[in-house]
Amino acid sequence: MDSITAIYHAKGQIDPNWLNLVQQASTWWKPLEQNKLSFNQVALTHNSAFEQEVHLPFQDKNYQCSVTFTGRIDNRLALIKAHQLVSDISNAQLVLFLYKKYSKSCPAQLIGAFAFIIWDEEQQQLFCARDQMGVQPLYYTFQKGIFAIATEKKCLLVLPNVDKSPNWEYWMLRSIVPSMTASPEATEYVGVQRLLPAHTVTVDKNGLHVQQYWQLDTRQEITYPNDQDYLDAFLEHWERAVADRMVGSEQVGAHLSGGLDSAGVAGTLQFLAHKQGQIAHTFSYTVPKRFEKTNLPFENENPYINAQIAFSNIAHAYHIIRPQIPNLRVRIEQEALVMDGLSQSNNFATEYEVQLMARLKNVPIVLSGFGGDELVTSFVRAYYLEYLEKGQYLPYFSSTPRASFKRWQLLIPFLVKMGKAVGWSSIGTQLTNQYNQYWRRRRPEVMEVKKHLFKDSFIKTHPSVEQALSLPIYSETHTEIPVSLRQYQSHHICRQHTSRRMEAENQAGRNFKIQYRYPFTDIRLLQYVLSIPVEQKWSSNISRYLYRRAMKSYIAPSILERNNKQGSVKPMTSFFQPEVLKSSYALYDELMEQGFLDFVDNQKVLKYRVFKQIPRNFYMYLMIGQLRATQKLNY
Repeated sequence: MDSITAIYHAKGQIDPNWLNLVQQASTWWKPLEQNKLSFNQVALTHNSAFEQEVHLPFQDKNYQCSVTFTGRIDNRLALIKAHQLVSDISNAQLVLFLYKKYSKSCPAQLIGAFAFIIWDEEQQQLFCARDQMGVQPLYYTFQKGIFAIATEKKCLLVLPNVDKSPNWEYWMLRSIVPSMTASPEATEYVGVQRLLPAHTVTVDKNGLHVQQYWQLDTRQEITYPNDQDYLDAFLEHWERAVADRMVGSEQVGAHLSGGLDSAGVAGTLQFLAHKQGQIAHTFSYTVPKRFEKTNLPFENENPYINAQIAFSNIAHAYHIIRPQIPNLRVRIEQEALVMDGLSQSNNFATEYEVQLMARLKNVPIVLSGFGGDELVTSFVRAYYLEYLEKGQYLPYFSSTPRASFKRWQLLIPFLVKMGKAVGWSSIGTQLTNQYNQYWRRRRPEVMEVKKHLFKDSFIKTHPSVEQALSLPIYSETHTEIPVSLRQYQSHHICRQHTSRRMEAENQAGRNFKIQYRYPFTDIRLLQYVLSIPVEQKWSSNISRYLYRRAMKSYIAPSILERNNKQGSVKPMTSFFQPEVLKSSYALYDELMEQGFLDFVDNQKVLKYRVFKQIPRNFYMYLMIGQLRATQKLNY
C-alpha cells in the first residue's frame, strides 16, 4: 500500500528539489504520511496510507544503515523466534537485522509480498529488493551517475534527465499480446526499467549490479506412503497461505467469480474468518436478473456464485452489476494517472468495481484467485514430460497431447534431452528458436501488427517504430524447451504475466486504499505442488485432480464438478459497448485536435469508424496520446 523511493548520486549531492518532486508525484492517492531521509549523496522517501508506529524511512545508527519498506512478511513470527528478537519489532527493523546478518542474501530469508531499500553508510551502497513472485513493484532508472528507484513509475518520470521517450517494442507487443514484452525488464519508457521478481539491485560508485536471489527448486521431490498424506499436506499449505493473507484487518474480502479458484479462496476465507473472529465478504460480477434466462455471448456465472455463497453461508456477499467506468475516456484518464501506461490484462479495467465496492464496505484486504491455474490448480497439460524426465519413453510417446498440440512435437523435448546427454549443450537453444519460428507463422496476432494505425511518414522518421512493427510475436516463451514437468510448471507460474498483473492490481488499489493478495502464489504452496508426483496432480478423467479432491469441504459441489468456465468473465462489459464506442472516438477527436495523436493516420481510423468498430490496438494509441497530454511521455 505504501510507496517508497530512493535517489543515489554517485558523483555529487542530491538536489533537495528532487525529493519534493518525488513526493508530489505520489499525492494523487492521498497518503496519510509523507517522510524523507536525506544525506549528501542519497535520499529515501516513504509515503504511507496509514499512520506508522515506526516512521519510515528509518535510520539505525548502530547498524550505520537506513531502510524503507513496504509490504507484508508472512514468516515474521518464525524469524522473530529463530533470531530471538523482540515481538514488536517492525518489518523494516526486521529486514535491517537480516541484512546485517545475511548481507545481500537477506531477501531469501523472507516470505511474503515486499519491497525494500537499504542505504548502507559503511559500505556506501544502496541495496534494493522485491519479493519472489513480484506482488510489490520496483522500477528504476540509471543515467549520468544518478540512480533512482521507486514503487511508482511516476516518481521517476518527474526527475530531470530521465528518458521519457516511448519504448516502442514494449508498446507494440503489449497492445497486441498483453502478456508479452520484448524484454521482461522493459516498461513504456526507454529510461525506466522494471526490477524483476526475486531480484536485487545494488548500486555504488562502481555502478549497478542486478542479481536473482530465488527460484523454485525443480529438483526437489516429495513422496508420501498414501494419497491422504498428499491431501493433508496440501490443505496445510493452502490454509496457511490464505490465513497469512488475512492478517491486518477484521474485514477481509474475496473476489468470487464462480470458478474453482475463486470459490476455493472464498470458501476457505469464510471458514478461517469464522474461526478467527474476522468477517468475510465476497464481491462478484453478476448478470442482471432480467438477462439471466436470455441467450448471452458468455457464461452466466450467477448460479455458481450463489451456490458458493449458500454453501459457505457467506452473509456479506455483494453483487456488482453496473460498471463504474463504462466511459473509455474516463478509464484511460484514470489508468494514465494510476498506472503511468498500459495496464496488465484483467487488472484495473476488471477490478475497478471490486476495489470501489470494497472501499465502500470498509474492506481493506481482498483475496484473489488469480495465479491458481498457473500451477496449483493447473490442468497439467504437459504431464507427459514427467515420463520423459524418468526415461519412460513408451508412455511418453504414447501420451495424448493437449488440444492444438501435435504428436510430432513430442520429438522436440526428446531431442533436447538426448542432445544434452551426448554433450551438445546448445541444442536446447537452437531447437527452441526453430520451434518458436514455426509458431510465429501461425499466430493470428502477427496480422494485427500489420494493421497498425501509424502514418507512413512517422514510421520513416522513427526507425524504432519500424523495428517494433517487425518484431516476432512470441516473446513470452521458454528460453529453452523444458524436458521435465517441473521445469515447465516453474516457468509458467514465474512468467512475466503473473507478476505484471499482481503488481498492477496493487498499484490500482492505491486509488481506493485496497490491498489485493494472492494465496495461490504463496511460494511454500507452489514448491509443494511442484514437488509432488505427477499422478497426484493429473488424471486423464478429472482435470485439476489434486485440488478437486482436497477442497471438498470448501467448494460447493456444483462448482467442484464443473469444467466449463472459460477464463475471467465481466458480463457487464457486453451491455455498454455503445458507450465504449462513443467515448473512445470522443477522446480520439480531442487528442487529435490537440496534436497528441499526430502520429496516427486518420484515414486508417476512418475505415473502422464508418462501420462502428474499434481497432484491436486502439487503446494503445489513445493511451500514448493521453500520456503525452499529461507530459509523462515524450518523443
